[in-house]
Amino acid sequence: MTAVGCVAQVIEDAFVPFYPTFIAIAKDLVATCVGKEFQKLRGQALQCISLIASAVGKEVAGIDAAEMLNVIIRHTASVEEVRRARVEGVERLKRLC
Repeated sequence: MTAVGCVAQVIEDAFVPFYPTFIAIAKDLVATCVGKEFQKLRGQALQCISLIASAVGKEVAGIDAAEMLNVIIRHTASVEEVRRARVEGVERLKRLC
């Protein structure tokens, strides 16, 4: 994933014809690999997306970049909800003991 992003960074506009194929793969990884065991893969896919988007420019990648930003925000929100639920659960257990 990182290698593809690096290639895009080097060839910049010449990567535009390949953009739809690689961005679709990276977006699919982010969307479907949701377990904790896939956290590193998701991070690499997001890094690849950011490198490719930076290389081809906002005119080409703008919509996809905005979509991935929303995915990141949703993921962050869900992580915060899980943390809050854990803290609340621990507090409830403390009261029971």
